[in-house]
Amino acid sequence: MIFIDNKYTRTYKAIIIQAKDRVNCCYTEKHHIIPKSLGGSNRKDNIAVLTAREHFICHRLLVKMTTGINKVKMQRAAWAMTVHTSKRTANRHRISGSVYEQIRKEYINTIKGKPKTAEHRAKLGQYTRTEEHRKFISDMRKNQIGKHTHSEETKKRMSLWQQGVPKPKITCEHCGKESNLMNYKKWHGDNCKLVKERTIPKVTCEHCNKSVDYANYSQWHGDKCKHRS
Repeated sequence: MIFIDNKYTRTYKAIIIQAKDRVNCCYTEKHHIIPKSLGGSNRKDNIAVLTAREHFICHRLLVKMTTGINKVKMQRAAWAMTVHTSKRTANRHRISGSVYEQIRKEYINTIKGKPKTAEHRAKLGQYTRTEEHRKFISDMRKNQIGKHTHSEETKKRMSLWQQGVPKPKITCEHCGKESNLMNYKKWHGDNCKLVKERTIPKVTCEHCNKSVDYANYSQWHGDKCKHRS
């Protein structure tokens, strides 16, 4: 018997039966009634079409319906349901902080202190750095290659800021906005958008007479202009 006979199993079966008799008209996800990690298949009779909320609830119920190694597998699956890493999973049910904490604790307790198998240890032992890689790491440690170092002037400014001295403001000569040194170097001076607008060549649309850069002209003007008769 894969599942324990308890109230969670009965609730799980009720959700599956309800989903099979329903006509779906919103965002749905396919769910294996018996998970593949527990021996389930991809056959149609083992697939239920659930809403994102129902799918999440079912995986929470599966944790309470199993024991032993099966429970560990279901805890991992429930934890994976909380991770949204792509557009496909962006519509999934968003969980509360307390539920996230509970699932996270269950998952951490599952993997914490778990001894590595002999096969896993053998795979870890197969990784070795090449001589070129070892030489690069040695040079980096000796010569500080790849490490950011501040100039003496920057160190003095950082020391003053830590003592509570306010950061000096610099006024951009093009747009007239005030900013600190870091923002000035990044967004103002020679990088000011007004300077860039002057240097980018403009093209005048023959239909609406607007002057735009070439990228906007090719996308929105010319033969594509909405004012074209």
